[in-house]
Amino acid sequence: MRSAKSSTPAAFLTEIQAYKRLWISLRSLPLREIRLHCRNLCRTDLYFLLRYGLRRSDVERQWILDRCREVQASPNGHLDLWAREHYKSTIITYAKTIQDILASHGEHHLEEWDGREPTFGIFSCTRPIAKGFLRQIKGEFERNTLLKSWFPDVIWD
Repeated sequence: MRSAKSSTPAAFLTEIQAYKRLWISLRSLPLREIRLHCRNLCRTDLYFLLRYGLRRSDVERQWILDRCREVQASPNGHLDLWAREHYKSTIITYAKTIQDILASHGEHHLEEWDGREPTFGIFSCTRPIAKGFLRQIKGEFERNTLLKSWFPDVIWD
């Protein structure tokens, strides 16, 4: 397993219930503030992006939150061997790829990208499986109206 350190602004959120409270409190803010906070959270907190930006209610499990923390703390240089149905592809291939695109583009992109354009390789044992992941990511950028409203400078019609 990976180390569990994290440098995200929401690193103090270590339980699913804390995210639920955060989401409720965010929704009470003016729209402009919601957008600013959610943009930052999507770029810096993998679990927030997966659960709220990508609207995946199926990830409301502590184990998945902990794996998101581990992946985000040290995303590269690991051979990830997880059992089937443990959300490895969802977290790493799907959500982390989307997060890297959002974090590296648009106004106020994260400094760690330093103007670099990310490049991704999606590999699988068969071409159709890899293409399925690409279609899933592409579809998110095409149809996710919530992300479009938070990132109009990155995702457009």
